[in-house]
Amino acid sequence: MEPSENERKGKVLAWITYILNLVVGIPVFAVVSFCIVEIIGAVLVPKTNISNGLFIPLALLLAICFICLWGRYQYRVIVQKVSHSKEEKENVSPPKGKTSHPLLLLFLLLGFILIVPFMFLGIMDWLYRNPHKIQARDYAELTANHRSARHLAERLIPEGATEIDFVYRPSFRGGYAYLKCSCTQEALRAFEAKQGITFIENDYRTNANPDGPREAGGIEMAWRYFYPDDNTRPDYPKSFLAYNYLFRNYGGRRFLYDINQQVLYACWSSN
Repeated sequence: MEPSENERKGKVLAWITYILNLVVGIPVFAVVSFCIVEIIGAVLVPKTNISNGLFIPLALLLAICFICLWGRYQYRVIVQKVSHSKEEKENVSPPKGKTSHPLLLLFLLLGFILIVPFMFLGIMDWLYRNPHKIQARDYAELTANHRSARHLAERLIPEGATEIDFVYRPSFRGGYAYLKCSCTQEALRAFEAKQGITFIENDYRTNANPDGPREAGGIEMAWRYFYPDDNTRPDYPKSFLAYNYLFRNYGGRRFLYDINQQVLYACWSSN
């Protein structure tokens, strides 16, 4: 039996609706996929040394999977529903499983929920894109007046440090911090024992993490920040202590202690 004019128009309209739903879903699922990958990266990168370069293809693959599932679901509820319109008119239920997929809807709802906190984090990251610059007489003053810096301060600054010059940029995955402070060797050794690390004399390239890059490369980022002029920037001190713990993405902690001047330099980055 030839389909009627209304049936043909209904099929055309169903396919147009189906295509439009796919077009709308592509950017949505791309955002959801990258949000999920951001969570995976934030949790796993510091612990497993996964390279950041793996996350882009992972996000693309995840987005493709979501879009395929979305397209399959939309095909069932839009296109196939038209083909069963006759049965519906005759009060005959369409084949089971053809017009509903509650688990997929629940999964999509959870995906959309993920967008909201990451939009908030993105806005906060943009608002705080400029680094915080802190100068404090000692460790107690810094931690008392700058609560947001406490977490990084505990990992970078000895409690006996004075004349602290500290700059940091909090971020979900792209944060960094630079430190310059006066510090006695006794305070440095106390910090060393508290952190469970070991400074090495006159060696700023060794990485204490066996799973990270073989050479740490010193603390050029902090050095360039505190001595921005290329013409007057001093060389590394000849007598120093150093410690580096870096991951494969080169994020981690770097320390350099000038023994003669009793000045500690440090930097931290998430990648």
